Amino acid sequence: MEKQKSPTWSQIKKQLAHLETKELLEIIGDLYKLNQDNKVFLSSQFGQGATETLVEPYRRAIKREFNPDRGFPRLNLGAARKAVNNFKRSSADPIAVADLMIYYVEQGVICTNNYGDIDENFYNSLESMYEDAVVLLSRLNNYELIERFRPRLRQIVRDTSGIGWGFHDELSDIYYNQFPPE
Repeated sequence: MEKQKSPTWSQIKKQLAHLETKELLEIIGDLYKLNQDNKVFLSSQFGQGATETLVEPYRRAIKREFNPDRGFPRLNLGAARKAVNNFKRSSADPIAVADLMIYYVEQGVICTNNYGDIDENFYNSLESMYEDAVVLLSRLNNYELIERFRPRLRQIVRDTSGIGWGFHDELSDIYYNQFPPE
């Protein structure tokens, strides 16, 4: 028995082109209701909804993995990174994306400081997210925006002093290479 292939975007687009506005709106409405990522995408594309409201479910997902309100952290890095990546794909706001990336690292640092040393993979994940956030902010090329985030980035470096696996050193290198002391 031969498997049917998924339709291509070109095939779907041809069918959509023949629909009336009302039918298109119904389909888009169904997509909006389908999941949080679609809501963020559509809200973001049309400048609707407060960013804080749109990002909140993703923040909760990250916090749940690193610092849950009850119980011990699950430390499912895949789930926490997925929250960041889904928001990144859905949101048209790079500032909100940078903020969530920094939040991911902050939550990981809080977790380490609360529960003790974790492992190299954990720290590698935090380091790469930190670096991605710094690179994103640099690409935006907006001095005031960088200055808005710099205290949080610096605080992360301070809060990691004494953490093993070269974690503090790597974050310091990333920070001071991007923001050399004056």
